[in-house]
Amino acid sequence: IPILPAELEKEIFEMTAYTRPSSIPRLMLVAHRVKIWVEPLLFRVIVLDRFSKTPTYPMADDDDFSGIQSLPTSVLRDSVRHLFLHNMPNTVSQFILSASSAVEDLWIQTFEVNSFLLPFIGVLPLKRLYCNLKALFADKVQIDFGHSLFSRLTHLELLDLRATDLYFDLALIPHLTHLAFNYPVFLDMSLTLLKTCKSLRVLVLVIS
Repeated sequence: IPILPAELEKEIFEMTAYTRPSSIPRLMLVAHRVKIWVEPLLFRVIVLDRFSKTPTYPMADDDDFSGIQSLPTSVLRDSVRHLFLHNMPNTVSQFILSASSAVEDLWIQTFEVNSFLLPFIGVLPLKRLYCNLKALFADKVQIDFGHSLFSRLTHLELLDLRATDLYFDLALIPHLTHLAFNYPVFLDMSLTLLKTCKSLRVLVLVIS
């Protein structure tokens, strides 16, 4: 039986894992060496959602959280780059955010006030953020666009429901190139931001 060079075999399995992350748990069963190659990629993207499912990535909910908690701290710290948190309990969100210190891409939405998560989110090396900023800064008089949270941010999608004068200061985010709003009430503000936000390259108004 022909045997592939280890370097080529590793590349094939990693390519498969990147292309279809949901296949990683099965790939880990092929051989011990394959498990070593692809297991870190299993936690590159973490999707925590209590209600909906997607076939693209391995999913986790409340029942799976104890398994994530039992992982070595180095796994979450070194592996997680993309994090999706949808309607998870605050305790779950706090644990994941505090443990996953290398997250660059964060999507977070909850039914609960989540301003207490700001210290954990603010220290992440975020490049892309999808959230309700007003909920995140709920205990502040206004949204501080000079906060460390925004220092590396290039992509921002706001899930906020109402447009207020506070959001005109979005133009202060130093490296913002892509901005999206989810409600038509932001239309007038969008036109202004196109003029005032000098780094902006793409602005999207999502209306469903």
